[in-house]
Amino acid sequence: MPTPFSLDPDDVPTAAIDGVFEASAEVRCRRCGDPVAAWRRLCPSCGAALGAPSRAQRAIPVAPPSDEELPFAREVDVDDPFDVPVAEVITDRFGVPLPPRRRRRLRKPATVGWHRLVPMLVGYGVMMAVSVAFGVLLLVRMFSIGEVSEEEINWGTFAIEAIDAVIVLCVAVAIGKFPSPPIEMSRRFTAWITGFPLLSVLLALNIGSVLLLRKAFDVEGELGPPITAVTLLLICVQPAIVEEWFFRHLALGSLREKFGTHWAVWISAAMFAAAHIYNPIAMPYLLLLGVSLGYLRILSGGLALPMLLHFLHNLAVLYANRVL
Repeated sequence: MPTPFSLDPDDVPTAAIDGVFEASAEVRCRRCGDPVAAWRRLCPSCGAALGAPSRAQRAIPVAPPSDEELPFAREVDVDDPFDVPVAEVITDRFGVPLPPRRRRRLRKPATVGWHRLVPMLVGYGVMMAVSVAFGVLLLVRMFSIGEVSEEEINWGTFAIEAIDAVIVLCVAVAIGKFPSPPIEMSRRFTAWITGFPLLSVLLALNIGSVLLLRKAFDVEGELGPPITAVTLLLICVQPAIVEEWFFRHLALGSLREKFGTHWAVWISAAMFAAAHIYNPIAMPYLLLLGVSLGYLRILSGGLALPMLLHFLHNLAVLYANRVL
């Protein structure tokens, strides 16, 4: 926080105690003369930097960002269309927005964000541990009896997905509700218009790469599971809801508060790819899929579009495994 100043020569210099500040402190801009809250770095009227105090200026306590501002008190890239500048956009006295270099940029304190990030990481670790434990039990059973039936695999998958759903619910309760930044309607429209063509490109890349690998290594593909109500629930519906809820809302939102939009999208996508530990060959593609769904989630401002695209993606892959 910049050092606060007062233009009143009668003010006695004081220091802030335990972060408690007086909200009414103001200074006057030396360029335009308008009153400015003393904790600001720039003048909201003309964009001038407040600079160092003169001899007549005396330090007094001022107000820190409010609780509503604090979750967004990070450095905002105002030129980035994906980084929503939730902090106020400064305009001149005629209401014209100032250039990006003259807009206010807030830096988030280092302690902000951990109260959401820690529960999310703990929940992710528990889900990974459960998946690994299920894989170990499956291998032990295969070595002991030689073969595992499809019904046993379905019941095991159902149990794992039910546990994951409970874990995600607990993480959501621990994290709480995220502040909702405003999203322009044009961005929502753009996300919905571009989401489905992007999904087609990703599916073509996925299926095409699988066919090329089969041809290169002369491997005959195995017939996938039939399309039934059970497989639709386990492969399409549950991942579309639970995985998107966790990776594109809880993980992305927690990481975004701490590291910003782009890092949050890529880290959450890497977590999404690593969660499919039993399909390591597909991890690079899953990283790309996670990044695409992450940006679409931010542009659309909700989970409806990523969930729908995730469901259609898994359904298309399930069908392709039956016919190719």
